[in-house]
Amino acid sequence: MKYTTISKNVAEIKTDALLIFAFENENWRVLPLPAKIKNYICTAAVDPKDFTGKEAEFLIIPVQKQFPNLNRIVLVGLGKEDKYSTTVLRNVCGKTVRLLKNYPVKAVSLLVRKKLTGKYNLSRLGQTIVEGFKLGGYQFDTYKTKEDQNKKSELRKIEMVTGSAKEITGIRKGVKTGEIVSAAVILARDLANQPGNVATPQMLAKSAKSMAEKAGLACEILSEKKMQSLNMNALLAVAKGSSQPPALIVLEHKGAKKREAPIVFVGKGVTFDSGGISLKPGKCMDEMKFDMSGGATVIGIMQAVAQLKLNKNVIGIVPAVENLPDGKAAKPGDIVKSMSGTTIEILNTDAEGRMILADALTFAEKYKPAAVINLATLTGAVVVALGHVAAGIMGNDDELVDGIKKYAEISGEKVWQFPLYDEYKEQIKSDVADIKNIARNGAGVTTAGAFLSKFTEKYKWAHIDIAGVAWTNNAIPIAPKGATGFGVRLLLEWLTDK
Repeated sequence: MKYTTISKNVAEIKTDALLIFAFENENWRVLPLPAKIKNYICTAAVDPKDFTGKEAEFLIIPVQKQFPNLNRIVLVGLGKEDKYSTTVLRNVCGKTVRLLKNYPVKAVSLLVRKKLTGKYNLSRLGQTIVEGFKLGGYQFDTYKTKEDQNKKSELRKIEMVTGSAKEITGIRKGVKTGEIVSAAVILARDLANQPGNVATPQMLAKSAKSMAEKAGLACEILSEKKMQSLNMNALLAVAKGSSQPPALIVLEHKGAKKREAPIVFVGKGVTFDSGGISLKPGKCMDEMKFDMSGGATVIGIMQAVAQLKLNKNVIGIVPAVENLPDGKAAKPGDIVKSMSGTTIEILNTDAEGRMILADALTFAEKYKPAAVINLATLTGAVVVALGHVAAGIMGNDDELVDGIKKYAEISGEKVWQFPLYDEYKEQIKSDVADIKNIARNGAGVTTAGAFLSKFTEKYKWAHIDIAGVAWTNNAIPIAPKGATGFGVRLLLEWLTDK
């Protein structure tokens, strides 16, 4: 989809649809429109009861001989002005692009006016509009037939129209950022949506390496043999039951001086999770292809970091494994020594994410990081606590956690903080090893975080449990059913501002 920004009189626009965004109960007669169009909307075409401007309310007005260059006008509701935010605008744009799929629309023009910026600037406005349209229009149809693909929307161009040439520079800057960020989210979605027979650990590694070559990132793929030499026995214990060899993906962006401590992102990359010997129920097990969503998010973030040319050192680490039952698979009751030297009693092989993260988080120490943030579809308990609305977050540094939480509103990706009290750390102590990989006294979200905290004592760390938001079973405004790419926009907002 092509995005352009122009300064032009609305009356001179040639388009399939003119999009006019308005707030609830806004006075139409003050809109910056040519009198002929304004009069047509306010008198000849629209009864006040037909369109009130409620959020995501639409009214399509066919245009006839009065405007030969214009096929239709689409009124789009933004809701109450005092509730307006980037999240509202992004979601409304996402719903708009899906609405337009029902019409023979190839190009649309969107009227940009001062009120749409809200408390933000023009760059933010351009970025948000692009994110809404690109992510709302996303479809994963790689395995659809050609006949199905032909049913896709014809929409190819979105033109943002402003009455002032001075506004174009700011909007265009935001458009460029929006395209980069959206592409990163789409990469994460595409990887997570792949079926488990395609998205193996090695395929994920090859995809990351290919992306790195195009984006200009350094990339290293650690083999199983290399991980054995590093004593990554916690990670390897998860991989033992699969015929698919594991991989540790390391992506590096060198945007600052070498001495500047990097930010490190670590993402869980379990390409399919059967639960291992502690086998999951068959119902909905197909969704476990999404268990590598944290890793997919980190790969997406790293692509955007490179394309945005951030003047920071940033590293992405993705431990990639497949968790299956087999005669060689780890068993409940097994004890392994992790890379850190900490011994772990495996009470449940379905608590595998924390095992691979234990070694990946220890591996991150070598970079002497300024901070480490990990993302993982770690617990079903977070879904019980927060449903499919927000991710859980916790960490060992309040400033780091608070800094990430700050960007939940502007990104629209919500997080809710859980505590890491010492009592939770006591619950993962083992009778026969240093720690055990599950606690049996409830508090599944926080005891999982307590387990990870044992491997993050040498740096500032935050853990984001995305199990409830990494994919959706129902379409949401900016994503169809499937992977969401949650965390890409949130952490890029935090990183670019930081």
